[in-house]
Amino acid sequence: MKKLLLSLVMLAFGANLMSATDYVLFSKDNYSTLEWTGDANGWKTTVKVNNKTFTIESKKSKSTTNLVKPTDLIKVYKSSDLIISSTDVTMKQVTITGTSGYAAEQSVSSPWTISADGLVTTLKNETGANDVTFTASASQFRVANLVVSDEIGSTPVITYTKVSSIAQCKALATDTKVEVAFPMTVAFVNKSNIFATDAAGDFIQLYGSNKYESNSIIPAGWKGNYKLYNDYTPEIEPEALPESTEKGNFTAKAVDADKITVDLVNNVILIKNVTFAAETPSAKENFTGTVGSTSLSFRNNYTIPGVAAGVYDVTVVVTIFNKEPSLYVINYAAAGAGVEGVAVDENVPVVYYNMQGVKVENPDRGGIYIRVQGNKAVKVAL
Repeated sequence: MKKLLLSLVMLAFGANLMSATDYVLFSKDNYSTLEWTGDANGWKTTVKVNNKTFTIESKKSKSTTNLVKPTDLIKVYKSSDLIISSTDVTMKQVTITGTSGYAAEQSVSSPWTISADGLVTTLKNETGANDVTFTASASQFRVANLVVSDEIGSTPVITYTKVSSIAQCKALATDTKVEVAFPMTVAFVNKSNIFATDAAGDFIQLYGSNKYESNSIIPAGWKGNYKLYNDYTPEIEPEALPESTEKGNFTAKAVDADKITVDLVNNVILIKNVTFAAETPSAKENFTGTVGSTSLSFRNNYTIPGVAAGVYDVTVVVTIFNKEPSLYVINYAAAGAGVEGVAVDENVPVVYYNMQGVKVENPDRGGIYIRVQGNKAVKVAL
């Protein structure tokens, strides 16, 4: 009996010796503690895990793009290298988790082998080595998680949370993998930035390559990573977006100027009767407009043509800048029946602005100003 017990103990001891040890070198939990040194040609950091020392190094190599200092992601540009090394651990497996849209075909130094499954790339070496060089051979690769093991094991399984509405998605913790089980309607799209709404009227931003247009219906049944971008903006980074085969009919809801808060982030809304005392910019610039006594901060982030001073109904995307609403203009439309057709209450005081949009208390004769009375604004020469 004693021999049997001893044998079982030895077997258990042997099994423990053979079990793999995983070392998490880079993740959302430790990236802010890492100290990187380097420049546009490469960046390097040392990581200590379980009293073992590792080095992560990015090298420009044959890339034509200057490297940037890693933050919450390590950006491995096309034709650049990522080198993982350790004098303490003989590595046999390296598991790299990429991000949506940035996990394309890669290559690895021999005798390592490489395989990919969705966002996860696994590097293996049966005999083990103290270093491995990983190259972005096809396009940019963004590393969100990096795990080294001293034994070959199974590839981590990604767990997805199924969501049936935007509200359910926004209730999740940032960096949660989601399976989107409901359709959305595109309210506005600009390149990789998609602002979409669901049946409940909630909005979220999707960030990824697409061929959508406003009113496109995004079918259910795709996966991505939900995150609270910059701690304020809810968005999903899709692994891949499905094609749209249907059209919806989105209409921006009118919101009173004094009711616009950061809670409306990602919403596409209509603001009526906005007065612009000066011509609005056509370049990417910030500017202001007013509705009554409420001043609003606008930005021409999508470089649409500016308009002359006047009163407009403005369609915008609500974003956040410095913890305050910043309104990205999508469209201007003449308010009501148009600037010339807006009725003016003669009892409303007249206010003058110069051509730079600065209020003028006592306009000079011979000058050119914007004369604002109620909802009507016209250019005048005194």
